[in-house]
Amino acid sequence: MRKLSFIQIEKGNNHHYELAEKLWIPFSEELNKHEGITETKEEIIHDLTRRINIQGSRNNMHFELLLKDDTPIGISMFAIDTGTVYGLLESGYGVITGFYIRPEYRRKGYGRRFFEHIESVLINDGAPKIYLTPDGVTGEPFWVSLGFENSGKFDPDDKKYIYIKDCKDSDINRKISFISVNGDDTSLFIKLMQEYAKELDKHQNRNTDPEILKKWTESIVRKQYEDGRYLKLCCYNSEIVGFIYGKIDKPDDNGFKKVGYGCIMELYVIPEYRRKGFGKAMYLEIEGFFRKNGVMCLYLTADPVTGKPFWEEMSFTSTGEISPDNNQQVYEKELY
Repeated sequence: MRKLSFIQIEKGNNHHYELAEKLWIPFSEELNKHEGITETKEEIIHDLTRRINIQGSRNNMHFELLLKDDTPIGISMFAIDTGTVYGLLESGYGVITGFYIRPEYRRKGYGRRFFEHIESVLINDGAPKIYLTPDGVTGEPFWVSLGFENSGKFDPDDKKYIYIKDCKDSDINRKISFISVNGDDTSLFIKLMQEYAKELDKHQNRNTDPEILKKWTESIVRKQYEDGRYLKLCCYNSEIVGFIYGKIDKPDDNGFKKVGYGCIMELYVIPEYRRKGFGKAMYLEIEGFFRKNGVMCLYLTADPVTGKPFWEEMSFTSTGEISPDNNQQVYEKELY
């Protein structure tokens, strides 16, 4: 699969509007055909304009384009539902109110990848579940394949059954908290960094100087409250399960720098907690930090043994560049 990117449609951005129109019109026409509805192109455009005007009015409302390389192939509107669908559901669920992949790109994994991105964003927004009312012709088989189930509840507006899916790792996310490194936690963080360094050294056939590592770790702790820096320990049921560290690069940063990019420096999950959703939860936490600070693109260097598979699952792709700092491949991900 080629490089995919997700772009939040901006109100007043004519280019975004043109791209959205080319996707939303065939999407609406396809749905109308399946449901026997007659709607003029002007009415479809009016609905699109209304949606663009209201999206982004709150942080948990999204209207996004999916691009394959530079080609728009999909569009979706999704949000945290602050209502209750006539009392049928609890408020706070994620809801997908429109989802479309161009026909020639279907059954190739792009729809699933788009949904995985949407699910990640909604989990970060706090959604325990996601619901939608699928088109019975093309939508229902697709959504069922992704784990959505018919709730038996009927939406009186859409005149369709409501399908619901538990958010992946939602239970873990509800029990996770993130804390700064202070007091006794400093020695724990140093110990975690030592374990992390041992693992990397084993994979890369090297030996990190313990004193250099200790000084660097202490420097990270001292600088954690500076602008553009993020350092947190991840707690689950009062247990520390890992840490994540990142920063927004500035013009005076040394080494391999991409000014204004968000750099994920380290992410470590204690081995017994891996493959249970904690790494993803930690990544979504720092992604939220970068988004709130206006970062458009993230980058990192990945350990080829444990790091590469994880970061590719998080939609990072290799740039083909090698970092002069650690001689590892550089991976990037666009946020918008």
